[in-house]
Amino acid sequence: MARTYRMRKQPHVEARMLRDSPEGLASLCLTAKVDRHSARGRAILVRLHADCGSRAAPRWLRRVFDHRLRTLNQRMLHRSLDRADFEPRFVARHRHNARWWWNWTH
Repeated sequence: MARTYRMRKQPHVEARMLRDSPEGLASLCLTAKVDRHSARGRAILVRLHADCGSRAAPRWLRRVFDHRLRTLNQRMLHRSLDRADFEPRFVARHRHNARWWWNWTH
């Protein structure tokens, strides 16, 4: 099922994707709307409505994310074993971090 059909009653997502911040002014919340009929607007909408959001990240990137998470949890474990008053916080969510990062940055 295409994303266009799934998101047909959610125009706010499309409006959010068509907002554009000038270079260096993103922190000031100054945004301009991109025309949906311009070449850039059409490219943004094609990417939004295509089902490319489920692409898998490359193996090297997944390994980097897995290694980062694994070492973080190991450091938390060792720190909690060394100090009795330390309360460890383990990160259990790991399956889709690399895929999420890859799909929203490429």
